[in-house]
Amino acid sequence: MPVFTYEAIEAGGSRSTGKVSASNRAAALDEVAHKGLVCVSVDEDGAGESARTVTKAPGGRVPPNAVETFSRELANLLAAGVPIARGLSILRREASNPAARNQWSAIYDDVSGGLALADAMARWPKSF
Repeated sequence: MPVFTYEAIEAGGSRSTGKVSASNRAAALDEVAHKGLVCVSVDEDGAGESARTVTKAPGGRVPPNAVETFSRELANLLAAGVPIARGLSILRREASNPAARNQWSAIYDDVSGGLALADAMARWPKSF
């Protein structure tokens, strides 16, 4: 089972760090919350650069106009009050380009797993 290092804020406002064993990032976040801490960051130990490796999307490269459309539509959904996970789910379902659909799905999975949107998008440097 992977080990995650976390940084959190205790009830008194002081910062603390520690490690938890969990099956995935979301479970690690839950584990930290069960300790009564407010999580600031959670990273898998030993992941380093391997966690940041870019996965090639099957079906080819995502065209720039698809990235533009994704960004604009996500901004509109968020401005309308749609939760981020729901917005990403809608965009991945509606993507007409197979490569874009796979990339949006990966971003959705990362965000649903507890990764920040910026970090999830940073895994795709050729698109974002």
